[in-house]
Amino acid sequence: MKYKLIGIMNDDPSVIHDRINIINQAIASSGIRLELTDIDEESILLGINYPDDKNTRNAGRKRKAIFPGREVTVREVRQMIKEKGPVQTAEFLGIGQATLYRRLREYGDHEDWIL
Repeated sequence: MKYKLIGIMNDDPSVIHDRINIINQAIASSGIRLELTDIDEESILLGINYPDDKNTRNAGRKRKAIFPGREVTVREVRQMIKEKGPVQTAEFLGIGQATLYRRLREYGDHEDWIL
């Protein structure tokens, strides 16, 4: 959660608390919450509390895990392609052939990286 400081309010505290409760009810589904902190008898601090991950899009399909039972390096996959061919390697890893080549292209020369 992030917390952003808004400012100090010098109105009647009961009125401010009532207004903030009404606003919090209106925006409850967004995950954002206004919070009041009493500084002293005359001043109240207004802050906004909001989640970090609420403003992400989550667009697109999630990446499929390659061979979830064991970690496979780029070097091992390239060796499997040489020995068994791309079709059998892709089937063994549980992905399509195009995905296999795309991921190998993404990792480039990093032979020790986990695919």
